[in-house]
Amino acid sequence: MWAAYSLLSGLSAGDRVAVVKYAEAPQAILDFTADKQAAAAALEQLSFNLGFGSLNLSSSVSKVLEWLTSVQGKKTIVLFSTGLDTSASNETASALQQLNTSDVRLLAVSLTGVLHNPKPVNKKKSPAKNSTQIAQQFEEADQLLKRMAESTGGRAYFPTKENEFNSVYAEIAQLVRHEYSLAFAPPGLDGSAHSIEVRVSLSQDPALNAAVASYRVDHRQAYLAPAPR
Repeated sequence: MWAAYSLLSGLSAGDRVAVVKYAEAPQAILDFTADKQAAAAALEQLSFNLGFGSLNLSSSVSKVLEWLTSVQGKKTIVLFSTGLDTSASNETASALQQLNTSDVRLLAVSLTGVLHNPKPVNKKKSPAKNSTQIAQQFEEADQLLKRMAESTGGRAYFPTKENEFNSVYAEIAQLVRHEYSLAFAPPGLDGSAHSIEVRVSLSQDPALNAAVASYRVDHRQAYLAPAPR
């Protein structure tokens, strides 16, 4: 986790950070603070054990979203995870729905790295079979991280080398620090979820069109309209 310090150092002095870990359930390690040294000390307490035990990712994210409802201002979850999830399927669907309509952005960093192609540890088992099963599990984990991040207008990262982690954390710090919000008045007050589509208009200038084509547009996939009064 030492590379994550580049994330902390890239934040503004006023940005507040909280640290939470999860396995069966989320556990708060540090409440929100602008003290980046305290956040770094909290990160040092974290340890990551590889395995396929109880890793209730979806239900943990859902709980953290509930905790964040009372927090004011722009909010971002930076999720360090393998993406492996032992939550029930209905909990995964619920978490994705919450993310879809929340006011929280999620940026996911996969911790699987080179584990996508592990060496078999038991020669008595079929390496091909083990490899196929593990590859499928990691593919499902990657897709879940992507779905979680993209539904909020965030991004999912899959670094495999040390220097890639450094650049990922530096980019996340810039995204958090320089984010600004665009708001709109919903056309209807029905208390329902509505999808959002964002387009970048083309220009009459061919040179500008080429630049527009290179834009990456990250946006929320939906919003929850206020209920009628």
